[in-house]
Amino acid sequence: MTGEQTLRHSALAARNAVLSAAATMWVLAGAGPAAAQVSYTNIDLDGGFYGTTAVVINDQGVIAGYYGCGGSVEGSFVRAADGTVATFSLYPCSGEQDNVTAVSGINGNGDVAGSSLRGTTHGGFVRDADGTLTPVFNPVMSRDNQFYVIGINTPGTVTGVWDVPGVRFGFVRGSDGTFRKFSANGSNYTQPACINDKGVIAGIIGAGQQHGFVRFANGKTKIFDPPNSGGTYVTAINLAGAIAGYFKDGTDGGRIHGFVRDTDGSYETFAAPGSVQTEAEGISSTGAVTGNYFDGNNWHGFVRDAAGTITDFDYPGAVGTFPKSINSAGAIAGYYWGSNGENYGFLRTD
Repeated sequence: MTGEQTLRHSALAARNAVLSAAATMWVLAGAGPAAAQVSYTNIDLDGGFYGTTAVVINDQGVIAGYYGCGGSVEGSFVRAADGTVATFSLYPCSGEQDNVTAVSGINGNGDVAGSSLRGTTHGGFVRDADGTLTPVFNPVMSRDNQFYVIGINTPGTVTGVWDVPGVRFGFVRGSDGTFRKFSANGSNYTQPACINDKGVIAGIIGAGQQHGFVRFANGKTKIFDPPNSGGTYVTAINLAGAIAGYFKDGTDGGRIHGFVRDTDGSYETFAAPGSVQTEAEGISSTGAVTGNYFDGNNWHGFVRDAAGTITDFDYPGAVGTFPKSINSAGAIAGYYWGSNGENYGFLRTD
């Protein structure tokens, strides 16, 4: 998946689906007397919304994501730990033009951030836990300057992408509203993917073959790739600075495998059993990783604990399961495809 496709996915993917009724289902993970009880909860929205996609969960159990509400229009939601849901949008839910408000990040306070689109104007937003919604635009408003907000940390620092003609920069916006563009090692294509509470940012560089980067709070950057990578994609970083993602493995016919880059720069690479493609999407403060894999027929979810044990799972009745985020308690948020091809948000707990 290219960086541009990922941005489009994070802003425009939740369309043409109908929410099912809210439901909680219980299944047994594993077998025998030590089997763990796992709960799956469908995330439902009232008000005629559809295509709910849960994308992030914090350690307090707050989930955020986005939904469709008519044509090429999207709004966002925040679901509190008690199940209460609040929806919001910078623009009216009408199908007259592209009106998008799509969450992509959450912090420990429950503040969320994401990207917006109004016609041809790209921007972003921050929504505080108290419901205050603040638009975020680049300081040089120009149709030639595209702008996407990707993540937010607990101190309130926001990161994202700032495009000018021919160059893609990353940016940091401090809690005081000040902006700073940056380019990882002088690359003309720098795309942040995530930020932790220490202000460390990880992402990718390169419009062709992609490489990972980590930018430390002091502004220094380091480029990295897992061993034998033919292309690296970064998805998540935890508080300690461990980074998760996936890469094209040159030693396995170019198949996509997951990786964790530890804080000492060492790598753990892995593939879900029976997979032809494994994508790590989220990493918790405990080092647990979640994501999805393709077995040649269907997409499934997985969770990999800090010791490296992989457990696969499917939302009950789903034909495709796509976990996106995991918190320190092991709760996972994501979305799934129903048997009718429609997509729905979910929460998995054990």
